[in-house]
Amino acid sequence: MSVKTNEWQARLDEIESRVRDLRGKARELTGNAKLEVEKQLDAFEVKASELRNQLSQFASKAEAAGDEVKAGFSSALEELEKSYSRAVTFFK
Repeated sequence: MSVKTNEWQARLDEIESRVRDLRGKARELTGNAKLEVEKQLDAFEVKASELRNQLSQFASKAEAAGDEVKAGFSSALEELEKSYSRAVTFFK
């Protein structure tokens, strides 16, 4: 794996770890707040899984991948981090 792919992998691992922590905290919520947070976390986990699959697909080709592909993945990862930040607002 290239340095960039390792960086993406580490960021994705960190985000998924934070989501697992939020999932635990969400169990303490009740009512609509709990449903909304769980809905967001479910969607978040789906997106993280999609990104992990994308990363696996081109990890072996990362050296040959164009800057556009790398920028696109970086952008998707940043959006995932922003989604996480929005989900955290329920716990503040």
